[in-house]
Amino acid sequence: MQIVGVKAVPVKGGLGITGEVYYSTIDYGPLSGHLHVTAHRSNGRPAIEVDTRWEALSPKGVGYAHFGALIRTADYHEITGIKVEYRRPR
Repeated sequence: MQIVGVKAVPVKGGLGITGEVYYSTIDYGPLSGHLHVTAHRSNGRPAIEVDTRWEALSPKGVGYAHFGALIRTADYHEITGIKVEYRRPR
């Protein structure tokens, strides 16, 4: 799986995170799990973490799917970095 086109924009209630995942079931088989989003802060406070899923993948099993998450914070200007990673189910 590849995570591409990640963007962060201020929205009501915090910072909106969007992007796409590229996946091929031909190469890797069925996909389960979730995306884990971490927002690091410049002020030394703990990072903000949220989980999200992607939209449905193509019925053909190859292609891009969109995802979105909301980092709830009034101080979005203190966010210094965003990390999005795939997490397998436990």
